[in-house]
Amino acid sequence: MKPRTKTRQRLTWASLCVFFALLALPFGVEVTGLDANTSAAENRVPAPAPVWPNGWMDLLALPRRTDAWLRDHFGFRATLVRVNAELRYALFQDASTGQVLFGKGNRLFLSGRDESHPYSIIAYLCGIHVSAATVDAAAVGIRTLLRAADPDAPASLFVVVPSAPILYAEDLPDWLSRQCGRPTTIERIVQQVDADPALAARVIYPIDTLVAAKQTGRVIPLYNFHWSGWGASVTAAMLAENVLGLHRFINIPVAEQMAASDLSNMVPGLILNDVVIVPDYAAANLVYCYARPECLPELGAPIATVIGDYSRTLSPRAGSRRLLLLTDSYGAFVAPWFAAWFGEVRHISTNAIGRLSAADRAGLREFLFRRYRPDNVIFLYHDSAMKDAPEQVAALLWPTPAVASAR
Repeated sequence: MKPRTKTRQRLTWASLCVFFALLALPFGVEVTGLDANTSAAENRVPAPAPVWPNGWMDLLALPRRTDAWLRDHFGFRATLVRVNAELRYALFQDASTGQVLFGKGNRLFLSGRDESHPYSIIAYLCGIHVSAATVDAAAVGIRTLLRAADPDAPASLFVVVPSAPILYAEDLPDWLSRQCGRPTTIERIVQQVDADPALAARVIYPIDTLVAAKQTGRVIPLYNFHWSGWGASVTAAMLAENVLGLHRFINIPVAEQMAASDLSNMVPGLILNDVVIVPDYAAANLVYCYARPECLPELGAPIATVIGDYSRTLSPRAGSRRLLLLTDSYGAFVAPWFAAWFGEVRHISTNAIGRLSAADRAGLREFLFRRYRPDNVIFLYHDSAMKDAPEQVAALLWPTPAVASAR
């Protein structure tokens, strides 16, 4: 055999050995547990290990379940997922998950709640195939909440906050914006509620205020889902002065900070930062407390731990008026801005109250309305929560028969 042929054979065998070694390496690392890194940042639960089949249906599903488990469990997976995300963003400004979407000008949108429903949030908001029944159900939910709450919070307001797909619709990709309907889903819902004269003035959709605020800066930072830009500040002013007719006691200076995107954590390996706006608490002489037991000690540790997202702002120079905000995750960003008009602002997120017992929810209601005795109550939720949040909150805080009679 010629030396050149022998060399070629050796190279071929060496290449094969390296190839199969590379294929086996992730499996070996996974089995030995050498790669402790996980892909929890993917914001989903990895596929469970397949179990021994119990019948023909389980046997037929075994290959699919095994494949799903293998795809989610192999050595260096988290590292490879991060590298993939970094490359896709660097080369194409593209996200490796259907939960977020890059639009024009590099704006990042929350797109879908999970990988199996990409673009579902944007489709709902801009009216793609949203039925009249869906709109009617959301309008009923808002009416139900306001009427159920009336014994504890008469004349309370319900505020629907438009999020980035509506406020920055011009930044959506053309292929997506062409499918959007007019009017938008939230406009249709608000129109339905406004048909009830008793509730029309109590449902606020501050779209005009926020669109106007875009002229002075970003109402929602470029890479964020929450309105940690100018949006919360200008909306608080509009609600306090134009809707409630209150007098401003103090001006709250603005502090700008660099903060990590609240959306990029859905894409492992993608690190984005942007400027956010927060109140300058020290300059305004505010006492601000967020998500600590001493903020609202009357809640009690078990309830406070479950709720997780709550705050208290004291404004010594703003009189004695009290405000209660019941909200989703948007509430924490707007609550302290109301301290220009209220001596005390308490904010409670309702996102986790379904995990409280009926007795704890009754205690929470007693604390919020009868012991705190707020002068004003505002329910505030972002637009994509309109599908189910209002009716769920009504059912949890004012259970039947109160909710049934409020319909």
